[in-house]
Amino acid sequence: MRGAEEMYLPLDDPQVDSHWSPEELAALKKKELEDALKRVHEGLLHWVRFFENSPKYPKVGYLKRPKNWLDNEPRRPLCVLPVGLGLEPEPVGLGIELVVPPIEPVGELPPLLVPAEFGSRFAAATAEIFLN
Repeated sequence: MRGAEEMYLPLDDPQVDSHWSPEELAALKKKELEDALKRVHEGLLHWVRFFENSPKYPKVGYLKRPKNWLDNEPRRPLCVLPVGLGLEPEPVGLGIELVVPPIEPVGELPPLLVPAEFGSRFAAATAEIFLN
């Protein structure tokens, strides 16, 4: 799975990278690479276990390749996503403001059914939250 870890690495952004010193950035990139390699291994291990433990997929053999065959193969780049899919990087350390439009009432709501073991105080508090 050579190169698969690249899909788990964040994209480089000079604006974001400027928040760290060169030493901190190098340590951060090292940790990100370790985490990415771990995620690739966990993902591959999931599918190996899935097929090993599934009676629907019997084992039929192994794939044989010449020794060091991967050294003779070119490294293929990951697919590039088209621009404009809404995958812009998030701002770091700037805070994100969540704007939620007001919800318009839709009419009369049915009575709130609450199990008796929760008590009437819970029912009143819950109704106040949802109805106000």
